[in-house]
Amino acid sequence: MLAWHDAPFDLRRVRWYRTCEDALAAGSDRLPSPPAKAQAEPKKLSARFRGGTRCELRHRGKYWVIAAATLGRLVLRKDFCALDLEHAKRSAETFFGQPVDGWKEEY
Repeated sequence: MLAWHDAPFDLRRVRWYRTCEDALAAGSDRLPSPPAKAQAEPKKLSARFRGGTRCELRHRGKYWVIAAATLGRLVLRKDFCALDLEHAKRSAETFFGQPVDGWKEEY
């Protein structure tokens, strides 16, 4: 029990403030700056793969989903969704191989 009192998360060593404004004013010089906004993400990416497969990565809410078609219309894959665009791209390339002419972005 004595070791617990020496831990860095011991609440007796925490500095307390009455309001959020007081806390922000006291720590404003130590707060990290927010990250810079990256360029806008595309709504859809499309690519063609060997064997005639077409693939689209579509942004649905906060997820990226894969729609693919070998013959005919695009059908959403029900076994995949990703939070990150790069993860969705890598997964599509794992499923279908390397794109013939790269990914085309649509905003």
